[in-house]
Amino acid sequence: MNKALYVFDFDGVIADSLTLCLKACEHAAHLEGRTIVLERDSWESLDNVTFEEMARVQGFTDEAVARFAAHVFAYTRQATPPAVFTGMREALSALAEQGDVMVLSANHSEMIRATLAAAGLSDCVSQVLGGEIAGSKGAKLARLLAAPHVAVERSWMVGDAVSDIRAAHEAGCRAAAVSWGWQSPERLTSMAPERIIAQPQALMMLSDPSMTPSLTHV
Repeated sequence: MNKALYVFDFDGVIADSLTLCLKACEHAAHLEGRTIVLERDSWESLDNVTFEEMARVQGFTDEAVARFAAHVFAYTRQATPPAVFTGMREALSALAEQGDVMVLSANHSEMIRATLAAAGLSDCVSQVLGGEIAGSKGAKLARLLAAPHVAVERSWMVGDAVSDIRAAHEAGCRAAAVSWGWQSPERLTSMAPERIIAQPQALMMLSDPSMTPSLTHV
């Protein structure tokens, strides 16, 4: 029987890592001889929520962008793993019983796996694709959905950024946008996700085959 995929962004969706990632970006800028000050809403206007895009917006040259991302990866990999959001353990466990839960993120897979392990979630997640793997989020998601025995029509991309929603629709699956992440619900709604999720516990409803494709807040 074909399985649904539940593909999650990581930062701001599973893990409460905003402060860590802001500090990592400021540290990366410092190593490149720059001082930047980022706020909680610094990600709001980005069309692609990646560390490379943040570097570009901050005026780094093309050759410095890759170094900036590498500095961020090094910082987050050595940091104490961030906490996961309340209710995430129950949600991922429930979804893992109905399909395959995967993580597709701009952050480094080593940091992601360490956070999942610290939260006791490693057994819930079958695959992690981090930002160190080349390719756009949309292209990586398309490859996951093209694997044998995947029920694309029942699969979801779960994210907190307009780039997550765009990746889902380009790859041919549905998008669920969470309201507790790095970009506002208003910004996310502009990209017409099939679901706006208000709390982690509501993620369990993504496995309900009766869910219709129209925009719904749950």
